[in-house]
Amino acid sequence: VDDYVTEKFFGALTSGSVPVTRGPRNIADFAPSPDAYIDSFQYKTPQELVAHLQRLAADEDAYQRHLAWKSTGVSAQFARVMASTTDIHSACRACLWTHSTLLAELGRPPPRYSISGGAA
Repeated sequence: VDDYVTEKFFGALTSGSVPVTRGPRNIADFAPSPDAYIDSFQYKTPQELVAHLQRLAADEDAYQRHLAWKSTGVSAQFARVMASTTDIHSACRACLWTHSTLLAELGRPPPRYSISGGAA
């Protein structure tokens, strides 16, 4: 499923790890740089992925290239994603979505919300 990225991906990034992902196919849209993660779909077999991870474990310079975004900066897309997902707490976003959905079922337009989460 495109666009489905959990907090685990971002948690791995912020903890100094290099996440190994298995979806979504558009994970690059959510990454700070193309090298910030390892996309398991890029390997034909699990053995190829394991071999790559073993090479990284043995080569500190190669591993550090995956973390270079921390000193060179993040992509503009990543900055937008982070801003849009952190400006309103996830629990609040769930309530806003539920409210908008209920209003739509009633045939009423959804309210416009400000960054602070209140009705604008």
